[in-house]
Amino acid sequence: VVCDSGPFIHLSSVNHFYLLKEFFQEVEINQIVYDEVVTEGKLRPGEKELKEGLEQGWIMLAKIKDLSLIDKVIHEGLSQKDASVIALALERKAEILVSDDPHVREAVSARRLKITGTIGILTHAKLKGFIPDLKTLLDKLVDQGFRLEPQGTVYKEALQRAGEL
Repeated sequence: VVCDSGPFIHLSSVNHFYLLKEFFQEVEINQIVYDEVVTEGKLRPGEKELKEGLEQGWIMLAKIKDLSLIDKVIHEGLSQKDASVIALALERKAEILVSDDPHVREAVSARRLKITGTIGILTHAKLKGFIPDLKTLLDKLVDQGFRLEPQGTVYKEALQRAGEL
């Protein structure tokens, strides 16, 4: 499993960072994701938890060996950060890429990589009994600035899958 920065930040902001370890056991990130969450995100959600995950060994910092993969993905109009996350997932033959970024999600869907994000993880958590109420967490994310429209399709589909609508 390769993870982008968003899910670390968002799951931490609703106190459910532990779900990443619970569902995936091992998560790989690259230096750009680390820098965004820990260095640039100092004292913000996700920073402490990501550092602890690295210390515990279930989050691993990985380097891309084939840098040409990044160039190939950048040519599709993605940023360096987004391209590097996708390239790491491709190189590692990741089972799942975890990202909330719409550009990453779109680029990954064409590559036959499985993708999930914060909402997918929280929905799965509800279905598996880890959380009692999905709607409260989705609303909290929206209140914190997460790009999710409460009247939109993604929000409603998540609540339907979770049996809350």
